[in-house]
Order: sequence, then structure tokens, then C-alpha cells
Amino acid sequence: MLELEHEGLREPLRLPIKEVRIQDEEDGSERRYVVCRNEEQARRDKVLRVHLCAGSGKGLVGNRSFKR
Repeated sequence: MLELEHEGLREPLRLPIKEVRIQDEEDGSERRYVVCRNEEQARRDKVLRVHLCAGSGKGLVGNRSFKR
């Protein structure tokens, strides 16, 4: 677990983290990523996805967040 301190937070965030290393086959270089999962944000995102997908899909076209 990782504890992050941020101004304005009442308590530190406790997030599961994972280190991922990926080897580039072309030049042999390696990239390192540190991945974390925020369960609270994942639940909010799921509710939003279900809500948007339950409609006609037009909500996704104009949603800047889902363009990414």
C-alpha cells in the first residue's frame, strides 16, 4: 500500500501499487511504469459508464473525458 499526502486531504490515500517493466523489442530499452488503483474512483467511473451506455450512446460522443 502506498500512502500519498496531498494538501486538502483529510487522511492519506491508501492505494495498491504495482511496478511494471516493459522491454522494447526494437532497441532493447526498458520502460518502467508505476500503476496504482483507486477503488473509490473506479466505483464512480463504473456508475458513470453504466449510465452513459444505458442511453443511446450519444452522450459518449460529446463527452471530452471519454474521447481519451
